[in-house]
Amino acid sequence: MKGYTFIQFVRQYTAVNMKHTPHKGYMVWNKDWRCMLWYNSGIESFEFKELYSLKDLKIDKINYAGDLLYSKIKSNLTVVLNDYKNGKY
Repeated sequence: MKGYTFIQFVRQYTAVNMKHTPHKGYMVWNKDWRCMLWYNSGIESFEFKELYSLKDLKIDKINYAGDLLYSKIKSNLTVVLNDYKNGKY
């Protein structure tokens, strides 16, 4: 998809889940935002979300994923990542 960059990787992510369940990280960038979702393959669901502004000088220090002011941005990027995960791009 034009305007987006995608990365996907797998790890035993103990910082996310102390049960050592394999998690797949799905990340997407556009010119303004970087969004990352952690997919738990044990329950087949996204569990953790990260949203960072690329315009912010404090990159990767402020996670906007829990901020309601940015819920539309997070929602749009989540749809893009879900489509990517399901092979639409």
